[in-house]
Amino acid sequence: MDIQKVSDVIHKLAASSLIALIAFWLLAVTSLPSREQDPVRAALVGSVCGLSGAAVPGASITLQHLTTNQTRRVISESDGSYRVAALPVGDYQVRVEAEGFTPYVNRVVTLALGRTTALGITLRLAEVSAQMTVTDQPPAIDLTSTAATTSIDPERIAELPVNSR
Repeated sequence: MDIQKVSDVIHKLAASSLIALIAFWLLAVTSLPSREQDPVRAALVGSVCGLSGAAVPGASITLQHLTTNQTRRVISESDGSYRVAALPVGDYQVRVEAEGFTPYVNRVVTLALGRTTALGITLRLAEVSAQMTVTDQPPAIDLTSTAATTSIDPERIAELPVNSR
């Protein structure tokens, strides 16, 4: 057999083996669960809107794990949607804050193993509050005078007994 033919066969085998190895690697990598679809974790998804149903972009969503006190914070998208993935399973407190709205608090949201929980959040407008400062001072009490005065109305005077009648 010619050395050139043997060399060509070896190159073809090496090239096909390399292609097969790359294909196997790609198949193995793509079949692994991503952190977004982690079967040993949980996810929370939803949207933030106002009472009118309009999306609230830029709302701060904070999740606090009630057992570990670990927190995760995300910001709602321009359409009001949010997604918090790869969370340890357990009970969470969810707090949502946005400018112009009263804070939303859900004290217990349970996230289950390998599940995506949906939580739609509706925020109420913050109440308008006004602060008034009074600067007028009431008149001071005269501490040097000890006089007591009493006013008697005319009806009481007419009811008094008179000795000369």
